[in-house]
Amino acid sequence: MRFALVTGPLRWLIATHQVAGGEPARRTCAECGTRLWPSVGNPFGRCPFGHRVGAPAWLVEILVIVSIALVVLLSGPRPAAAFWLGCAIVLGTIDGLVHRLPLPLVGVMAGGTAALLALDAALGGGWDNLVRAGLAAAGLGVLFFLLCLPRNGFGLGDATLAVPIGLALGWFGWSAVLIWALLASLLAGATGVALLLLGKASRQTRIPMGPYMLIATVLAVAIS
Repeated sequence: MRFALVTGPLRWLIATHQVAGGEPARRTCAECGTRLWPSVGNPFGRCPFGHRVGAPAWLVEILVIVSIALVVLLSGPRPAAAFWLGCAIVLGTIDGLVHRLPLPLVGVMAGGTAALLALDAALGGGWDNLVRAGLAAAGLGVLFFLLCLPRNGFGLGDATLAVPIGLALGWFGWSAVLIWALLASLLAGATGVALLLLGKASRQTRIPMGPYMLIATVLAVAIS
């Protein structure tokens, strides 16, 4: 039951924001009109009438279990990490489903992470880590904003997501930022090549960068 109190709201957020860019958040199933809360809180990814809604079956549950394990093993700000990972599950899944990163949700991720890191710094004296996190967030945010200018391949959502990613990476050191840049490029590039070879995409196919940016962040922190 307690586990569902975590996964249920995450599934609901994914389902409500599984819409095309410019459309308002969804409150009911597009097929039958059933209210999404609490009907989509189950792990099967379907509404009570069997229509597929939101994240695939058991995906959120598996990611939450992995996130709990990561937080337990982490030597660092666990509350901030838990919050960041929860937001990452929601945003990464939405981007994978509909190729968009809702800016309000990214803003919540950035603001909540910054606040929890500041609290950890105040309690534990890690002010150097907090300053470095802020610098990394600002640097990556500016860099990705320039990259999202016309014809550069990134969207505004990617640029905004770089801010909470920078906060997480910067807290653990500049080496984490460098490792992340390499891993994110490798993950996205390898996926693109694989899709081309399998005939599932063309050179014009747009690949959502959010999931790769988020996965690379977790790997970079673990490595560094």
